[in-house]
Amino acid sequence: MLEHKFAVLKQHCETIGRDYESIHRTALTLCIIGETDEQARALIPGWADTVFPGDVASYGLIGTLETIRQRLAAYETVGAQGLVIHFLDATRLDDVRLFARAFIA
Repeated sequence: MLEHKFAVLKQHCETIGRDYESIHRTALTLCIIGETDEQARALIPGWADTVFPGDVASYGLIGTLETIRQRLAAYETVGAQGLVIHFLDATRLDDVRLFARAFIA
């Protein structure tokens, strides 16, 4: 889905003569860390589909640390240069700290 959006953006840039690389490309994603992917998926709130299009479980940062690592790589591969990450419950600082330790150098 994001790959398609970036391809459309690139085409629009070519049409108007703008350098595609001059645009900082970001995406919004949901982060739910679980001991298993299934456990994390079970925590996806009912409102998620109103904010995150399609099946957020298939592309969001939802699952084990390894699954999240793979999803981060996928975002980078399609050209995302930044992520706006919504933590399911940011008041649970343990999840934010775990994410930071695992993925922020």
